[in-house]
Amino acid sequence: MEKIIHFVSKKGFNIEGMGEGIVEHLMSEGLISNAAEIFELETGDLEPLERFAEKSAQNLVLAIEKSKKINLEKFIFALGIRHVGEETALLITRSLDRIISQVKSQKSQPKADPPRAEKVKSLEDIIFIFPKITVEDWTSIKGIGDKSAESLVDWFSDKENIKILEKMGKLGVEVKTGDKGEMGYKENKKGKLEGVTFVLTGELPNFTRDEAKDIIRKEGGDVSSSVSKNTDYVLAGANPGSKYDKAKELGVRIIDERKFIFILKITKLKITKFS
Repeated sequence: MEKIIHFVSKKGFNIEGMGEGIVEHLMSEGLISNAAEIFELETGDLEPLERFAEKSAQNLVLAIEKSKKINLEKFIFALGIRHVGEETALLITRSLDRIISQVKSQKSQPKADPPRAEKVKSLEDIIFIFPKITVEDWTSIKGIGDKSAESLVDWFSDKENIKILEKMGKLGVEVKTGDKGEMGYKENKKGKLEGVTFVLTGELPNFTRDEAKDIIRKEGGDVSSSVSKNTDYVLAGANPGSKYDKAKELGVRIIDERKFIFILKITKLKITKFS
């Protein structure tokens, strides 16, 4: 049940009116057992159920229909892959074109396979290309560690998961890709923070976490959910957690909000000149 609740949540498919109680009710009635079956629901399935009247049944079906078009990063997050949260999903979205080119250069396409575009443009493309991406390919994305990479490979190697994706495609789910992502910035924008990966921890005095992440991404930087030797900066606020300790252990540069704001004001010098 938790997987489906995650799938329909605001940060995933954002199906309005499909909260935890409704998901539990639909599962107990045998109407859904996996995420793909959500898109099969019709008003006639819902109206006879307790908690549903004609109007509420229609509203939920309309909300499900509306959710069928989804941005790639939200789609990846919605799948509920272990160790793949919002930040990792966004890192994948921003680096996917390069990864696809990398995979194609390593492996020749079988003659039986139809020719494919250089970019992921649909759910069909995801089903075709993601199972071919290796742990090494995933970890070549700055900010993605071994655990996330292994989880991605395991998930897309599972034939049952692929069947669910195929069913979603047949039921009209469309994954949207393009020059802009959920945060409204161009994926390959060259900004002050281009090529720089941040990890955030603790409470910042003047920014929420989401605001700070948005600033970093709009300036071409990346945000990771975990600290590794590839992390450039840990932006730490009050009451930092284990990420702070990990950064100290690995020798990753730790900055506070004041230093972060100073870096953003620098336009002529490269960020790597600052410690």
